[in-house]
Amino acid sequence: MARDAGNTRRTARRINVGPNPRVFRDSLSSSDRNDFFRFVVRARSSFDGEVFNIPRNSNFNFQLQNANGRVIARSTRPGNQPENINLNLDPGTYFARVFWRRGQGAYRMRLSLNPDTAGETLDTARDLGNLTSSTGVDEYIGRSDPADIYRFTIDERLTVGATLTPFSAGAEISLLDASGNVLTGTSGSGTEARSLQRVLDPGTYFVRTTPLPGGNTRYNLTLNAGPAPDQGGNDFGSASAFPGFGFFPASIQEYVGNSDPVDYYTFTTTIAGDLKIDLTNIAPTADLNITLFDQFQQPLAFQGGAGPGGNEQIIFNNAQPGQYFVLVQTAGPGNNSTYRLTAVLTPEDKFGDTFADATSITDPLSPGILTPLSNDLDNPSIYQDFVGAGDVDVFRFTLTEPKNFFATRLKDFTGNITLQLFQAGNPTPLSGGGSALRGALGPGTYFLRVLAGGPTDASTYTLEAAFGERQSGIIVRDVNPGALDANANFLTDVNGVLFFAGTDGTPGAPVGLWRSEGTLNTTVKVGSFTNITGIANVNGTVYIAGSTTQTGVELWKWQPTGGSLGTLSLVADIAPGPGLSSSPTNLTAAGNNLFFLATPTGNPVGRQLYFSNGGAPVAIANAGDSIQSLVYVQATDTLYYVANRTGVGTRLLFRINNASTANPSAPVLLENIGSPSFSPRFVDSLKVVGGDLFFVASEAVNTENRELRRIAADGTVFTYDVDNDPNQASIASGNLSLAVVESGGNRYVYFSASFEDPVEGLVPSLTRVNLTNGTAERVSTNVSGTFTANNLTVFEGKVYFTATTSAEGTELWVTDPAAATLQVTALDNLVPGADSSSPANLVVAGGTLYFTAETDATGRELYRLDSNGLPELALDINPGPTSSNLNNLIAAGNLSAGLGQLFFVADDGVNGREVWTV
Repeated sequence: MARDAGNTRRTARRINVGPNPRVFRDSLSSSDRNDFFRFVVRARSSFDGEVFNIPRNSNFNFQLQNANGRVIARSTRPGNQPENINLNLDPGTYFARVFWRRGQGAYRMRLSLNPDTAGETLDTARDLGNLTSSTGVDEYIGRSDPADIYRFTIDERLTVGATLTPFSAGAEISLLDASGNVLTGTSGSGTEARSLQRVLDPGTYFVRTTPLPGGNTRYNLTLNAGPAPDQGGNDFGSASAFPGFGFFPASIQEYVGNSDPVDYYTFTTTIAGDLKIDLTNIAPTADLNITLFDQFQQPLAFQGGAGPGGNEQIIFNNAQPGQYFVLVQTAGPGNNSTYRLTAVLTPEDKFGDTFADATSITDPLSPGILTPLSNDLDNPSIYQDFVGAGDVDVFRFTLTEPKNFFATRLKDFTGNITLQLFQAGNPTPLSGGGSALRGALGPGTYFLRVLAGGPTDASTYTLEAAFGERQSGIIVRDVNPGALDANANFLTDVNGVLFFAGTDGTPGAPVGLWRSEGTLNTTVKVGSFTNITGIANVNGTVYIAGSTTQTGVELWKWQPTGGSLGTLSLVADIAPGPGLSSSPTNLTAAGNNLFFLATPTGNPVGRQLYFSNGGAPVAIANAGDSIQSLVYVQATDTLYYVANRTGVGTRLLFRINNASTANPSAPVLLENIGSPSFSPRFVDSLKVVGGDLFFVASEAVNTENRELRRIAADGTVFTYDVDNDPNQASIASGNLSLAVVESGGNRYVYFSASFEDPVEGLVPSLTRVNLTNGTAERVSTNVSGTFTANNLTVFEGKVYFTATTSAEGTELWVTDPAAATLQVTALDNLVPGADSSSPANLVVAGGTLYFTAETDATGRELYRLDSNGLPELALDINPGPTSSNLNNLIAAGNLSAGLGQLFFVADDGVNGREVWTV
């Protein structure tokens, strides 16, 4: 049975309270309103008291009084909530009073006293003395004692660790500096031990323990001290590499003293320059010295004697490449101090820094330049120096040949540095960065600048540079530097200048619209897109189907006004809205107008026919469905195209008159044309030659009669039924290749068709039709069996083409319209016999017929006709049997005379897929 407490301080129950909580039971009522408990505190202690298990509908409160009856703490929570008192008590006699407010019944009281030997502030912190090894204390923290703080000192730089092991509730530990700033601390949950460790310099420090919210616990705190890591070696053999040493100041913080009187460091320079070494942040009571040694451990410079706290500095000019050592040491015993050692190399500047004082590497050479710019691409000139920390290097060179292949690259660099190429008189760089440049340059003076990528970048470097005259072939510009592919596409002749789409990797706009006249200095980016899907020339205005981060694929235009890079603008966002694209296709020029297909809804199924004269596009009504194959006949100002019309037929032929004017006519479906009249069906292979439109079509009344048709400039319609049978097709399915050539006062169209031969009967052959009188003739008379010609191209009055036979494989062939006997000749010298060189991409440029072909020795490369009319290798772009995989061959310039400049896309195995020219 619980012992009853007294009702007054005089009759109070005497109890003993200690670290282990004691629970007392008693009761209160309206007739027994007070319970007093008397206890004695013999040393400063943390008091925790709680009254709990108060009956429902009752309210008992809690007080703590001193020996004189003065209330020093109280808890008066409403209802039967537990009452708590937590505080620190000095030695003396105290009374715990539980008193009645309402109700009646039994309660419980829990009391504990934990001696508090640690202070709660920096000023009252318990002093643990000079920490040299390990020490520990047992203490208490809780609601009555929310923090314990301990002070310690160290005389040397040491690694100090602290471990806090709480016994009954979670607690944290923090390490503070002499001013009370937290250096490090722990955080967690539960009662697991917390540990921390820190390298500390000599001085005074504090450790603070705190309970987790609401927790009370005794704990053990252990502090230990041990040697600190030594970043500096103790002799030449163990010298530490100086971290970050280079062209910007690099620093290391360390300590020397009685236990570690010397620190050795080493660094290596690869370039001559001036060394500066500073020793700073020395304790006011310490005197330190510094010595610089060469690679043979011979002293080069010493600095000391500044006295306690004094900084030391070594400046050593014209330091040559090699290894160096730095020694930091105390001036004698008792000079214990941390320090900061800072070193920097300022390299010798061998080259000019501006265009005005640029170093000339072609005649006349600048003083000191012993190696002029090499004109041997396989043996480039080499220049070595440093850029960064405000220093750039500028080289000047002059080229005199009409076409020069220039190649340069940076190597042996360790920082972010870049190359820029300028042409004299133009402040805009021809190339904007990267570590390599390759491309064609015309005659003129140029500047090559090497510079750091940013204000904190610097590096030594080796620059290789050379030029060479290459008449056979040359890369226009390495648009995507190095081995990365530009994937150039949509090569387009714009009044003698090449435009193309190429990837240069620019973030957010990786695909550029490029303009080129065949040299690096004339190849510039004039527009940036996320993608380009088409390019067309309309009298010098370039229209682009391109996308940006703001629009989907829409119609843009570039005009050669508004500066050296021209002006790029959006023609119209035909399908506005996030994620939508009108996706313009079939971009076709008609005078000053552009005709194209686009979808206003973003759905490719609903493509419409539009035209624009540079302003907002106009949708053309009643143009048909599934529109394709737009072509323009300038002589008659007529746009032709193929489309379907519901209820009429599939792949019908339409015409728009006055196509180049501001008001083109409405589309006209061509029905009942020619004599005898017919209505074209299943139309394809539209090709414009002069004022004529050639196409292949069958007839509405006879879909089997697939023949070559022509609409002449005067509107006359011709049908060339070379098999003389209206119930069968002369022309096989697929796109028809044809060529028109003049010979002996007549114009002939050459194409492949089923010819009714008097001997062999109906046989697919190379056929020609005299456009003057309509006479059809079999050309491949000397080849028996099926003979189908592709890639028909006129060169020097002859028709060249590719064809396949069992005897020759797939090779280049030729026929002469002026010959007395019609026949074809295989040019089978590249891969003799039945194996194939598989020629393709026939283009006339610069008075030469070029094409691609493949042999075991070269892979697929660029070939041409030699002076004897036989195929020969023009350029082995990727030397050896590996193919450069040429495509996109185009002639830009004076095309009517066959003198245009050849451009194409190829991969030389070094620079990725880029644009080349011949």
